[in-house]
Amino acid sequence: SPGGVMNIQVSHTGTTDAEGRFAIAGIAPGKYRLSAEHSGFIATQYGSRGPGKAGTLLSLDPGQKSSDLAMRLTPHGVIAGRVLDEDGEPVSGVDVQVMRLQYMQGRKQMARAGGASTNDLGEYRAFGLAPGRYYVNATSRQDQRLPQTEDEYVTTFFPRATDAAAAAPIDVAPGAQLRNIDIALAKMHT
Repeated sequence: SPGGVMNIQVSHTGTTDAEGRFAIAGIAPGKYRLSAEHSGFIATQYGSRGPGKAGTLLSLDPGQKSSDLAMRLTPHGVIAGRVLDEDGEPVSGVDVQVMRLQYMQGRKQMARAGGASTNDLGEYRAFGLAPGRYYVNATSRQDQRLPQTEDEYVTTFFPRATDAAAAAPIDVAPGAQLRNIDIALAKMHT
């Protein structure tokens, strides 16, 4: 548009060698963000101050060569466990959410950071988690074909809290594989 600024996004990709070195040639002058990703690690931008945070904008002038740009990848964390009913039996098809507290519109609120569904053994595995503090909850989907009862399963936070304020926090370190984060579903009169 006349008088407007054109913003054209161009992407260049390279692969590291066995020592983790890379080279990307033939890049036009401009401003770029450099990022790296690998299975089992949190995607990272060059110059970022932590997982999930924006990196430094790099300016590339005509004929310029940038070298020694290094990025350290952080292994992602995993939270895994089982969802059980009041008799200690596994429950399949349960939606498990991994939540984080974050500021939204000036207030601290829970936001989904990951999740999974339970398998036939009641097991779940939420992966790809950046280091931090999380809260885990499980919500059982009521089968509409079954007769409705007065007591129904409600959203339950680890280990067995029906109120988010009573949820036990789970601290995930870089690369942590936290297992046995089991949730006992609570029933309430509805």
